[in-house]
Amino acid sequence: MGKWDDNDMTAKVLDVLGDARLAGGPGHHFGRAFATSYQIAVEIERRFPGTASALGKHLGGAGIGAQNSVAQYVGNVLSKQIKARGASHPVEGGFLSSIDVVSMTYDSPGGEIVSSLTGTGFDLGIFRLRD
Repeated sequence: MGKWDDNDMTAKVLDVLGDARLAGGPGHHFGRAFATSYQIAVEIERRFPGTASALGKHLGGAGIGAQNSVAQYVGNVLSKQIKARGASHPVEGGFLSSIDVVSMTYDSPGGEIVSSLTGTGFDLGIFRLRD
């Protein structure tokens, strides 16, 4: 088993995405809310403290000095799983365009995290549970 399975990451991701709600309430014609891989990583660490450490990674963000954060790891694994399983995977992915996005800051248990993707030309992976 790899770190993903050893740390029950699928259940953690599904738990977090299951609680992702639109501010306007359920039943909107757009469906469920999307969350960035940063939001997923932060919420996993909030709900399951020590997950980042168990994975041997930092949560993520600009200036951490690491190329493989929990946010990047979650986005990468989900992307590979969705590609392999298609519509049978319980999570769907997409992108938030990086056009004109200067900064995105997340509130984490360890303090604010600034996305390392904004300003790089890479789009931000977003994920949600399938309806």
